[in-house]
Amino acid sequence: MASSEPQPSSQESAGGRSTGSNRGILEARVTGSKIEVGVSSWSESIKERLLLVDKSFILPQIVDNDDPILLTRPRRFGKTMCLSMFEDFFGVPRGETLEKKKARYKDTVVGADPEFIKEDCGRYPDVRSPDVEDFHEKLFDVLMDLLERFPEINEDVRKKVEKEEADKKAKKEAKKEVGKKDDEEVDEKTEAAN
Repeated sequence: MASSEPQPSSQESAGGRSTGSNRGILEARVTGSKIEVGVSSWSESIKERLLLVDKSFILPQIVDNDDPILLTRPRRFGKTMCLSMFEDFFGVPRGETLEKKKARYKDTVVGADPEFIKEDCGRYPDVRSPDVEDFHEKLFDVLMDLLERFPEINEDVRKKVEKEEADKKAKKEAKKEVGKKDDEEVDEKTEAAN
């Protein structure tokens, strides 16, 4: 027996509104009903049914992409929430079962692909970068490369970046020389060297 009420499209589910028709293209969904400011934990937002833009369509793209990913968006555009989602989805469950963790994603955009959730959810022991200094050095190298390739970038910016890197290297050398990681002592020694 056919119903006369309109049926939701295959793209709508879990009380969310889809903004795309292909998962391969950008598709996000607004979920939740409560509004809170300052919450940056994906799992907490889902558990508490807080209003958020579900960007889980990005997860399969990360798995399929071997290139580095740079998230550049203006302030308050959800970068921290997106990183929290990456850590929550890919990281090993802490304090909950893997099944409970996977269930959290059934009503998200990526939930339309249960095979992806089965294969990749909770798969990595630590998603965060273990070596922040290494990351900063690589980022500096990329920025310096950009400065060299685009000379029209303000020369003052170049000088400031080079000075900050020199200060950083001097501080690192001072740490080695002192043999301690006490920042106050190292800062005094660095300032004296300059």
